[in-house]
Amino acid sequence: MIAENIKKHFQKQSDYSKQIIGIAWFRVALVVVAIGFPLVGLFNNAFLPNFNDPMLPRVILSIMCLILFAGTYLHPIFIRYFYRFLTIILFFVFIGSAILCFTNNTSIIGVSLYIVSMAIVTMSLRQSVSVLVFNTIAFIISLLLLLNSNLQRVDTIFILIIILLMLFVSYTISRIRNIADKKLIESERKYRLLAENITDVIWIFNVKTMRFNYISPSIELLTGFTPAETTGKFSEKSKSEQQSSAQTIL
Repeated sequence: MIAENIKKHFQKQSDYSKQIIGIAWFRVALVVVAIGFPLVGLFNNAFLPNFNDPMLPRVILSIMCLILFAGTYLHPIFIRYFYRFLTIILFFVFIGSAILCFTNNTSIIGVSLYIVSMAIVTMSLRQSVSVLVFNTIAFIISLLLLLNSNLQRVDTIFILIIILLMLFVSYTISRIRNIADKKLIESERKYRLLAENITDVIWIFNVKTMRFNYISPSIELLTGFTPAETTGKFSEKSKSEQQSSAQTIL
């Protein structure tokens, strides 16, 4: 029972580490977006006198990005539900860009910002079902914006084609990503099933850190110690003893 709890604990730690690695570049993106939001607004207001771009929503979204960024270092819940928080922020960005586009009479600049925000949201969503639902909502909003615009018919058709192509590509990418993830999970499940039921001992040893990354459960039949206990005993040895043990193993 104790060994099983130790195994579950290490599995949770492993999953937690994978989540941290998965959001590493998102952290950088959050900082870039938090800085970029106000800067884009300042640029629009300074160099586009006919374009109304309120700064308050941009500052609020920037603060939300910084809170999520800081939260990933302060509390595990921000890492566990990171993509949900990110989706909420991106949805506000999308709605804000749609309102900005509408209040500026669906000008070319407004449409451009709207399309960019739409692309960011669709490429950040992880599940194909979520992408499909968002794309449907985005397409309806796009139609309403374009129908109430002052753009030429040719420009309207061209923009609509671009939006449709972008939504189709984003959905296709999400499908490919999901298929790849399922194959990876299935492959990992088969490997884990083999490694945990085979009588021979399988291990993965990191020669740089002088630690075991993985030891199969069959080690308990051979030594009487669980994988976690074996790893702990090996970690307690001095560096010279670890090197000697590692050379013996390898």
